[in-house]
Amino acid sequence: MKKIFKNPAFYVVLFLCLFGLLIFLLFNKEEKEKYLLFSNIASFSCTEKKCNNIEQEEIVNDSSKEKFLVYENGSKKGPFTINYITKWNFFDADNNWVNMSDNFIAASENLNLQSRDFTTRFINNEEMEILNKYLKENNISSYSSLEQKDVLEYDFNKDGRTEKIMILSNANDTTEDEKLFVFVISVIGNKTELLFKEIYNQYENYEIPVYQIKGIINILNNKEDYLVLLKGYFSEVGESTVYLYKVDNKKLKNLVD
Repeated sequence: MKKIFKNPAFYVVLFLCLFGLLIFLLFNKEEKEKYLLFSNIASFSCTEKKCNNIEQEEIVNDSSKEKFLVYENGSKKGPFTINYITKWNFFDADNNWVNMSDNFIAASENLNLQSRDFTTRFINNEEMEILNKYLKENNISSYSSLEQKDVLEYDFNKDGRTEKIMILSNANDTTEDEKLFVFVISVIGNKTELLFKEIYNQYENYEIPVYQIKGIINILNNKEDYLVLLKGYFSEVGESTVYLYKVDNKKLKNLVD
């Protein structure tokens, strides 16, 4: 036995075995799920390439002691533990319940969530020409006024050029135009793309969806930021939906399955 310990080959083999065990443990360690919450509307399990819709109960069962970082109205808060009873509830380090508005984005700490500041402006004359093109294509000849005319300019992929997102609509809860419309349009480089087209008849105000920019976020320390787009309604006729977009090959790609 003593001869074995004196043999240099023994230590080489021992080192290789220990090194192999370390590699095995590192690559086979079960990684915690990465969760992303948008108010009380949508919950996702995310990777760098996509996010999957997931039930709240699955998150609660898997992350009872996990810490979540929260951005409420753009302000960073937390970390908190969470629970779900009709809505998300947040608790501080002393297990005290934290009052939170419904306008929040939250994520498990391993997602490294960051919320970006942004502003929107009203549509200009050049952009009105893009709207008029889509109105003409859809046989809408007139409307009383634009109730929503928001334009976001933001460099999502950090290439020094801003992308545009336009949300344009003549609908509110009292609009009586012959046709009600919502167009969500992206402009990337010289390419214009219609992301969403909603056209309804007169007096269908409560059926037409409302789109708004919920936020701009970064996760997993990625080199690009993501657009969070919320689809809601004036009434309870439909369920709210959250879309998460990244710029991919001069187009916006939805990461949510």
